[in-house]
Amino acid sequence: MSRKRRKLLLFDNCLVGVCDMGCRYCRPRSFRRIGKNLVKAHGTVINLKRLEEEIKRISLLAGKIFDIPIMKISGYGEPLLLPRIRKTLNALSRNYERVQIITNAALLNEDLVSELSRVPGINVCVSLDGHTPELNFCRTGKTGIIRKILDNITLLRRYKIPVEINSVLTKHNISGFVKFVEYLSDRYDSLTCYPFPVRGFDSLAALGPRNAEKLSPLLDSYRCFSNILPHKEYIRRLISFIHKRVRQDRCYVGYANLGIEPDGSIILCACNLKQSIGNVFKEELIAALDRRKTHPIFYKFAVKELSFEGCSGCFTHYEIINLCLDGTIGPGEIKHIPLFGGDRTQKAFTEIRNELRASFTVKR
Repeated sequence: MSRKRRKLLLFDNCLVGVCDMGCRYCRPRSFRRIGKNLVKAHGTVINLKRLEEEIKRISLLAGKIFDIPIMKISGYGEPLLLPRIRKTLNALSRNYERVQIITNAALLNEDLVSELSRVPGINVCVSLDGHTPELNFCRTGKTGIIRKILDNITLLRRYKIPVEINSVLTKHNISGFVKFVEYLSDRYDSLTCYPFPVRGFDSLAALGPRNAEKLSPLLDSYRCFSNILPHKEYIRRLISFIHKRVRQDRCYVGYANLGIEPDGSIILCACNLKQSIGNVFKEELIAALDRRKTHPIFYKFAVKELSFEGCSGCFTHYEIINLCLDGTIGPGEIKHIPLFGGDRTQKAFTEIRNELRASFTVKR
């Protein structure tokens, strides 16, 4: 008897918890190599080859249990540290319409980019806060590394690999962020840069009306930057969030996305809410994933009066998903963004939005 698959939009696979960068607003860089494919991080020995096999096993099974078109390898780690990343992504592309890695891009080279370009549905998201050491204060101040990352973005585009850039807005880069967007617009034919405010670090935050005003040129001159930025409504909502220091709109990311942490926890939301409903390493995998299909707590995301504590102060690159699911824009309006342009993804947006409208309308 066939299993009914629950419709989701995206699998945020955050199982990689080892990174070579050490950004101030992320987990600390604290690992060392102790052997072939072996590292020690936070007091734990990690076999990178075994971790990669687990990522593949869990992702393939998730793609069978859920009808889910997009899979990201992301989180607090660097996927390019995995020994056979191209082969892993190639295997996952059988189940997913799009496969994406989030990377700092410092470890890329032409041989690897050439291999990645042959992965069906590949998409690369680069974490970068600007084009100068000053703007990247929270990431790295080394000019050579920043130049290498920018050159690798050029290399990715030369091989026709779709590129996204995630930029965390802090007090160190918000004043110069428009210049960064101008730089990207002048240098690259097309990519998608998502700016979003730092979360959880008040000492780095850049919120309030004055900081919002620093981003107003992105909205005023949106037509000039439309080849680089996501939808105009994303920028409008971002500026509103920074101005008011709190979100005014519902968030459905926890409802629409599957998120798994590096320790294997299946969490409410990969962006912010770390409450676990199960663990893929500590219990039978199918049972754990099945619980995500039916657990009633996820329905709270759909009802405004039942918001989770912490959601009001969270704004991420996934706001583009919220814009589609709350009907502010149609899925077709972001079809030009490669990650969301596939037929399965467009259909998933429509079906999940209809499901939300039909099942979770709050009657007053």
